[in-house]
Amino acid sequence: MSIFSAPGPSLPTDADAEPRQALLRKVRESHSWDWSWPPGCATLRRLPSGDRYALGFIAESIALQGRTRQNRAALSLDGTLLPADPPPPAKGDWVVAFDNLGDIAADAPTSHPRSIDAYADYFVELPRPPLVDRLRARPEDADALFAWQRVAGANPMTLRCATRLPDDFAVSDALWQRVVGRSSLAATMDEGRLFEADYTLLHGAITNRYLGRQKYLCGARGLFTTASGPLLPVAIQLEPGGRVFAPGDGAAWSMAKYCLQVADANVHETMEHLGATHMVMEAVGIAARRQLAAAHPVMVLLEHHLVGTFAINESAKTNLIAPEGVIDRVFSARIDVAASLVRVALDRFSLQDRAPSLELRARGVDDPSRLPEYPYRDDALRVYGAIERFVEGFVRAYYPDDAAVRGDPELRAFVGELGSPIGGALRGVRPVETVDALVTLLSNVVHVASAQHAAVNFPQYDCFGWGANAAGACWAPPPGEGATEAELLAMMPTWDCLMLQTDTVFQLAGIYYKRLGDYALRDPRLDDLVARFNADLADVERRIEADDAGRRMSYRYLLPSKIPPSINI
Repeated sequence: MSIFSAPGPSLPTDADAEPRQALLRKVRESHSWDWSWPPGCATLRRLPSGDRYALGFIAESIALQGRTRQNRAALSLDGTLLPADPPPPAKGDWVVAFDNLGDIAADAPTSHPRSIDAYADYFVELPRPPLVDRLRARPEDADALFAWQRVAGANPMTLRCATRLPDDFAVSDALWQRVVGRSSLAATMDEGRLFEADYTLLHGAITNRYLGRQKYLCGARGLFTTASGPLLPVAIQLEPGGRVFAPGDGAAWSMAKYCLQVADANVHETMEHLGATHMVMEAVGIAARRQLAAAHPVMVLLEHHLVGTFAINESAKTNLIAPEGVIDRVFSARIDVAASLVRVALDRFSLQDRAPSLELRARGVDDPSRLPEYPYRDDALRVYGAIERFVEGFVRAYYPDDAAVRGDPELRAFVGELGSPIGGALRGVRPVETVDALVTLLSNVVHVASAQHAAVNFPQYDCFGWGANAAGACWAPPPGEGATEAELLAMMPTWDCLMLQTDTVFQLAGIYYKRLGDYALRDPRLDDLVARFNADLADVERRIEADDAGRRMSYRYLLPSKIPPSINI
């Protein structure tokens, strides 16, 4: 019998304390902490053999690699045919996700496409992201769909209500009237209909070169409003105190939007994706394994939400975000800067305050009357409600009152290690001493592992797969006076970088391994609770489907049937 299996869930008692602790001591030998990379982030020092990729996951990954090979075989980029098969991986093992994507791009042209429209030529056997066809059919929607990505893109977590503008972000009344044409900036701000996306923490970030080509990154901020209906952009500034760009500025406006998209991609990948989901669940998983016996009901629940997490994080640590890895090649920020942003995300993260209702309220984007169109908000709240109802039923099945929570030594040790600077190193973890506090903690953990990761992972191909929409880096300087479309094209990725970018996000966004709600909890008393949870998720799915029919574009990433229970990709 594995040390992670047991006849059924049970809380620790004095009678079985020593056998449980003996097993936990064995687990701690194989689950030791490492904070070396990304610096200050808690990870496993060594991947246990039992946590390697499952065969079902491997099969899905290989199938996706087959599709990218078919696409490469059908490509002719500027007259250059590409080899269908990449070189074999040096480690002699099967390749999962992004392990050898750097080698794949080695034979791609290092030139830019002949035009911005030619970026769509990459999609021969791969599906075209919906933005491609939408903007080809209605190029006048470009600004609206740029704004849409703040509320329904890969990073729906940065937009916040603007209660004041920095003194060095000078948006004049004349600019406001030219762009918005109604009310005033001050009145719109008072109404709570002014919003900002602020990436100024990137200002001055050290960038690097790839194959001799310099990358650029702007500490941009964007201003948006719902003063005249759906969210629309008003202005963009690419550095504190710098020039303000606005709709009507021609190619310079398009370049400013692209710079903001690149800033958003850098924050998304390092902070909202890797930091606030992958690294959080790594810390939760290690602390849980080290302090909760396999038979502990909380551990029985959490194991469903840890499937594949340690394996994919090991791949990320040693490939994706390693020096010379995909992030280092494709993204602007130098790899040590990117890694430090992961820790910044954790410093800003409070697990017990991460319920979507609280997080949305903190950003001032929770009111549909002021921000009517926010698919992430609306869908996340519904899914979280179902998760919270399920978790409450689960917790109350084992903890009849607050005294039972306070009297659980394994639970107390788990929470303590989660926040310990020589443990999980998560900030602001508070003691859990009531049933309600335990429900909140576990609901937030399940949400981060499932729905929140789905929201920041699965839109990646649709948003970042098309190089004309966004990229990990700007490959030419920000716009100056007299900007041209040729300068905009130069800012976008070359074919080799596009291949790295597109093939990576296609694979990251393509694996749906297992499904939220599929539980084997080893306790017949919970069968009805699991059935109710799945019925609740089915109802959420119907409501999201109904809403999605009337949205500006489809947003289906939080359909419960498309949410894996764990971070496994």
